[in-house]
Amino acid sequence: MHPNGWRVFLGLAGVPAFVLFIGSIVITGTPTSLIECGNETAGKSTLRKIRGVDHVNAEFEQFKAASEIARQVRHPYKKTMKCSSMPTLVIGIQLQIFHQLTGIDAVMFYALGFKNDASLLSAVITGIVNVQAHWSQSLLQIRLRGGFCFFKPACRCS
Repeated sequence: MHPNGWRVFLGLAGVPAFVLFIGSIVITGTPTSLIECGNETAGKSTLRKIRGVDHVNAEFEQFKAASEIARQVRHPYKKTMKCSSMPTLVIGIQLQIFHQLTGIDAVMFYALGFKNDASLLSAVITGIVNVQAHWSQSLLQIRLRGGFCFFKPACRCS
């Protein structure tokens, strides 16, 4: 490998980020985000463009109703810290810690090197490893807590 090869790879890794940056400038907002910002006419025209038909009134009214419900929510992060949401929050944090401590992320992203059909085989193996990691963490959590009482909120929310 050339001594400056890392610079080439670093530069090539920046290409997708640059494309995403340009795309975020060029692409218009979603109908929901436009409605939430108070720009209903642009939201309706974007919805017409996405659907390809002029009769989007029913769906547009649903978006408006959902936006109104979302506006009524006050302090969503305070609600996350309440006792009723705490088991789900703790399990989510523990899943991420478990992934880092076991090194499963490094295995999934860096250890798969196959010659043919690499992307399909990599996706299948990544999925299997991910499911096994989640179930092993969940079973460990159940064993440590002595039952399913801590596991139920995560099942309801996922």
